[in-house]
Amino acid sequence: MPDLLWDDVKNFFEPDLMGSLPDVRVPDTSVEDWQAVLDRLT
Repeated sequence: MPDLLWDDVKNFFEPDLMGSLPDVRVPDTSVEDWQAVLDRLT
């Protein structure tokens, strides 16, 4: 998987554009899995 660029995803985290952040639940994921996703945001 190529690195995600912050500029490509930052609008998803912009409250004025997207409103409040949605609750996200992904079955069978761990804290380490989520950390790996966040680490990919460069």
